[in-house]
Amino acid sequence: MAIVLPFTGYFIYKMISASSEVASPRRLMGAVVGSYFSIVVASIVAGIEFGIQPALFHTIDGTPLYAPYSLNVAIPAMAIGHMAIAGPVEAIVTGGIFAYLQRTHSSLVKADAPVKKEGKIWLLWGGLGVLALAIPIGLLASGTAWGEWGADELKELGLNFIPQGIEKLTGWWPAPLPDYGFPRMGAVIGYILSAFVGIVLISGLMWLLGRWLSRRQATKPETKTGTTA
Repeated sequence: MAIVLPFTGYFIYKMISASSEVASPRRLMGAVVGSYFSIVVASIVAGIEFGIQPALFHTIDGTPLYAPYSLNVAIPAMAIGHMAIAGPVEAIVTGGIFAYLQRTHSSLVKADAPVKKEGKIWLLWGGLGVLALAIPIGLLASGTAWGEWGADELKELGLNFIPQGIEKLTGWWPAPLPDYGFPRMGAVIGYILSAFVGIVLISGLMWLLGRWLSRRQATKPETKTGTTA
């Protein structure tokens, strides 16, 4: 999904917004449509990856070793949720942020233009902060995401077996924050803290990368143009 989604989204965006001005509604439309269809296409590809596993990896009697559901179950399960819920949410968030950038930070929209400090950037960061604070809403959902199953979750699906491959690999790779939580903390507090740890780590890495790219750009020798007589 990390490969299919961005490439699909950017391709659709470029197709719709080609040769348009920075403030053109076509650019906003491209961002909204691209974000929606990119997550839907990525979910379908992930569903295919789940669905082909029973045919590729199974025991002699045909019992799946890993993902237990075939294509006719995996693809609808992944696609319907993203088409009806995740896709619209992605489109709304992307459209809102893009519209804000068009109005106040147009240089960030036009890739070949120098980045200038315009408007009140803290409004954008504030909006992203509000989205981060909404993370606990996920605690209202029951169960787990489709396909993100361990041995315990598979037992609760009503299957008469636990795939041998999953059972064999259980505990082989210990997660830094198992189940998105911290040891000896409640599930709610651990879930929220793990989310903010991830936000801080990613933000810090992006900040360091930005500083490094800025310094690298500043140290590039200027190219001289023109002709000599």
